[in-house]
Amino acid sequence: MDLKNTKSISFLLLLMLSLSFSCKRSNNVEEVIGSESKPETVVKRRDDGSVSSVNQVNENNRVHGVRATYYEDGKTLYSKQTYDRGKKQGPATWYYMNGKVFKRTNFEDGKRHGLTRVYYKDGSLSAEFESENGNVLPGLKEYKEDGSLVTSYPEIQFKEIDLIASKSRLDLEMSCKKKRSGVKFFILHEKDGVTSRVYLITKDDKALLQFYVRPGEVLDREVDILAEIPTELGNILARKYSYQLSVSN
Repeated sequence: MDLKNTKSISFLLLLMLSLSFSCKRSNNVEEVIGSESKPETVVKRRDDGSVSSVNQVNENNRVHGVRATYYEDGKTLYSKQTYDRGKKQGPATWYYMNGKVFKRTNFEDGKRHGLTRVYYKDGSLSAEFESENGNVLPGLKEYKEDGSLVTSYPEIQFKEIDLIASKSRLDLEMSCKKKRSGVKFFILHEKDGVTSRVYLITKDDKALLQFYVRPGEVLDREVDILAEIPTELGNILARKYSYQLSVSN
């Protein structure tokens, strides 16, 4: 075989490979409706041919408009979300296999914002809560299947560890009284009417704040803490706590 034929075969192999990869992304076959240069709708299919998602795109090929995803049968709607130039924006809804709504929420600039409602399979309300810029706010309401309000939740406990004599330091440890996996703690700061939060590293479902107190100093301050506690119904309970510290060295 001469060099010219070898080059031709190599080129054909590369072309076939590139075409193969262009048709698949993350094991999802893409089907474009419209032109290749200006697609209007993209349909993704699983390896078995069932539809996994359908979404509109803008001139920059970003998801824009409604994106629908489907259960493995390719027909039953799983979710419907609205996008604006690639970011979630507006209403979003998830469904049970029976067609009833599982969850309704809203997004702004890609982050959950506003009221979220969660439902049981029979359509009765399971939970409702507010979010702001992607963060769950205090005020979660959860309902049992009989419609009664859930009122019992784990409490957060605080423990001072006095290391003033040896390290000029006071540690504040926080944890759930009833061990709960996945709990998160944040320290809150308010400036110019805006509250920011800083995540506290949590290990074994406990978080630690350390305060150094130099000789002759007095530490007297209130610490604002936000705890995010996973609930038995799969939601997040956000609770604020204020803890008063008072110690001298």
